[in-house]
Amino acid sequence: MVYKHILVCTDFSPAAHRALEYAFEEARLHQARLTLLHVVQHHPATEVYYVRDAPQGGIGYGEFGEKLPTFPTHPPVTVRHDYYEEALVQLRDLVPASYTGAWEAQVTTGDPADGIVRMAEELAVDLIVMATHGRTGLPHLLLGSVAEKVVRHAPCPVLTVRQHER
Repeated sequence: MVYKHILVCTDFSPAAHRALEYAFEEARLHQARLTLLHVVQHHPATEVYYVRDAPQGGIGYGEFGEKLPTFPTHPPVTVRHDYYEEALVQLRDLVPASYTGAWEAQVTTGDPADGIVRMAEELAVDLIVMATHGRTGLPHLLLGSVAEKVVRHAPCPVLTVRQHER
């Protein structure tokens, strides 16, 4: 089978890095387009955390000897954390300079398994490559398996890669 578009999913774990190696090799072999995907869970696209250079009180004194807060001499700067942009930068950093094939980075939000299946359908990919963390027993029962859910619902074949070979 010849693949034209491969979707590789990552949570930036060591297991996902191993799956990336497989995805790059498959993309080279088939001269396929590669899409790197990360699913951001439970976070809005942007959060404002704090204001830098907030007042530090206690240096000035008032009429009755009480301490008064002092204010910075320059205006405060709002600092924000953009999960979407941070994930895009991380995805782009995963592509080795030696890789010459066509690729793109995508970020979506929501449940990881649902997001992967949704993006696979939207992008009409031929193959999904993803890591399996190999959880068994109680952790598997409580957490479920993203890979297992993707295999059951994916619109195309799924290559699951173990972090460690047996």
